[in-house]
Amino acid sequence: MPRLKKKLFEDEAVEEKPTSKRKQQPSTPKNKRTKKKNPATPRKKLTTPVKVKEENPRVQLKSCPKTELFKVIEATDINYYLHNSEDIFILKQTEIKSLILNDKDVIRISNSIVKETNGVKEIILPAMSSVSQINETIDVPFPEEKVLSGTVGFKSDNKIFINTRKGIVMITNKQEDFDPIRTHSYQFYFIEENKYKGKFTTQHSFYRDIADVEFSLDNQDFVVKNIKSKEVDSYHYIEGSLIECAYLKNESVYNEDKTLWGVFKVLDKHSNKILDVSMVHEAFNFFKIDFEAVEKGDFKRLRELIDKYFSERENRTTVRFLVKVTMRKATADKQVVVYGIQKLL
Repeated sequence: MPRLKKKLFEDEAVEEKPTSKRKQQPSTPKNKRTKKKNPATPRKKLTTPVKVKEENPRVQLKSCPKTELFKVIEATDINYYLHNSEDIFILKQTEIKSLILNDKDVIRISNSIVKETNGVKEIILPAMSSVSQINETIDVPFPEEKVLSGTVGFKSDNKIFINTRKGIVMITNKQEDFDPIRTHSYQFYFIEENKYKGKFTTQHSFYRDIADVEFSLDNQDFVVKNIKSKEVDSYHYIEGSLIECAYLKNESVYNEDKTLWGVFKVLDKHSNKILDVSMVHEAFNFFKIDFEAVEKGDFKRLRELIDKYFSERENRTTVRFLVKVTMRKATADKQVVVYGIQKLL
């Protein structure tokens, strides 16, 4: 029973409530569960990786401490084109302002640096270099193997095909004033080359007539009888008759221009076999058909024009094809691609 405090008054008594030293915690509802919060993980600071600039593998520098003799091939308003006994070089006129050189002049250069870009070499003269002109007559042997010598066998819109003693060489012409005449023989200087573009002309490219009047390499010398036996990526001529067009289109997946491409049947003159050849855009100039008037993707109209051409028997005469041997990646089979067509006289 609860104790009664001492009466303060006669008629009053107070009930003493039991006290507890332990403080009661408020009850938590059973259906609520508190999740323990994990401390937030600090975010890592994003850093942009610094790209290390790689050196251009097509440009090389080489020091030449020894003294060498150079002969001027040609002097222009901007550059001197020189050769020693081993190679040909470009020397800017700003490198030697104290001298005025002419064709066939000979100079002596020491402590120079050669900068090579895509096979074209330029002479750079540091402060320690010395240049002097030789007034006496000195013979500097010309390095014939460093220039491209041959006869122009075929030309298209921007390509020049040169017959050389080692085969047919294609040059992509990027200079409007570089225009050699077909069937003429030349020495071509400063033709650059890399594995992606092949050989191509630059602002330094020029050509000169070959002095030997007997030097001439005719297209007939490069006609082959078994084209499929030739190496991949090599150029040759074959002779035969265009029989029919198997496929023709005027659009490309690589650009938005109207680009002609087709597959043709050719009767080879020497093997008497029918070859399937593909034809690039430039080769269609042979047909003298206004393909430009045909809307892009209008294959029906293209077919009408080419069928009309082959309907005339005289158009199936024997011609000479400039071809390249390629390889189909999917099957590893050799293919023949036509780059140009010539009428036989």
